Amino acid sequence: MKIVVTKAVCELINGDRKVINDKVVVATDLESYRKQIFKVTPNCRTVRFTYEELPD
Repeated sequence: MKIVVTKAVCELINGDRKVINDKVVVATDLESYRKQIFKVTPNCRTVRFTYEELPD
C-alpha cells in the first residue's frame, strides 16, 4: 500500500503555521517523512498530515 501525503502543516515555535501542499508519495512510513520535514524546517515544533492510502 502506498501513502500519498496531500498536505502537511508544520506548527512553528513562534506560533505560526507553515503549510506544505505538495503531493508526495511515501512508501509506507510516515515517520521518516515527518523527520525529513523537521530537517527542512528547523523551527518546526509539530507536524500534521492529510494523506490518502492507495492500494498497490
